[in-house]
Amino acid sequence: MNIQENKHLKKRLNIAREFIKGYVKQNPEIDGAVMVGSTNIGFTDKHADIDILVFVSPEAVARRKSAGKGYNETYVEKGVEICIDWHSLSELEKEITDWKNDGTLWSLGKAKTLFDREGSILRLLENIRPYPKKIRQKKLFLHFYWLSYYLNIIETSIERREFETAAFHIYSSVKEVSEILFLIENQFIPIEKWLFHDLSKLRLGQKLLPKIRELMCIAKLRPTELKAKRMLLEEICRGLKRHLLKAGVQKEKIGPDWWKFEPDWNVG
Repeated sequence: MNIQENKHLKKRLNIAREFIKGYVKQNPEIDGAVMVGSTNIGFTDKHADIDILVFVSPEAVARRKSAGKGYNETYVEKGVEICIDWHSLSELEKEITDWKNDGTLWSLGKAKTLFDREGSILRLLENIRPYPKKIRQKKLFLHFYWLSYYLNIIETSIERREFETAAFHIYSSVKEVSEILFLIENQFIPIEKWLFHDLSKLRLGQKLLPKIRELMCIAKLRPTELKAKRMLLEEICRGLKRHLLKAGVQKEKIGPDWWKFEPDWNVG
């Protein structure tokens, strides 16, 4: 982040802190608040609003939502749009400990505290750690499983001349490859909106981005081009296998009989 971007981020952070002071006075049941979203990762242009999560009791969330509020509440402060979502602290704590919601872990891992009545937000954020070894292995195999499955669909679809289906699953494969790259480096998988923004910051992500761009540029729905894309995907898949082995994924799970092993569907 350059000096100018840092200046704009500080300005947004000050706007958020000033706004939340008044918001908490109006809603004293709030225990804490954090800023998440595009501003946190350096986007402060006209398209970037300020996203704030506030934490209250489950009962307070229910009351707020029964009044038609509590989700995507929108305000304008000093010309900047502010969006507020209400959550129970216990709900977020559960999401952090079950490791399933990658987007939440990514968002909270970058969150900036705006208000913390009794230190509950600090305790929440301190619990965010890189994926435990076993969880990471399960997530890696789950995404590898989907990638291998999509490669089969692409091949069959080309043979059947269902070219739209083949192209769709090439794009689906790109998503799986990208998510595997984050897991290889033991980084939280971003929400899809910011997947490629953060992918460019990964060591292996930077290396594979030219190939990923090539996969995403389908000029014509023709067998020759689609087959070439599939071959490129196979090449990428082969290169990823050694990283999965290094992470502890069992060799037989990423071999030719990958389909015999059912992944843990609940891990991601």
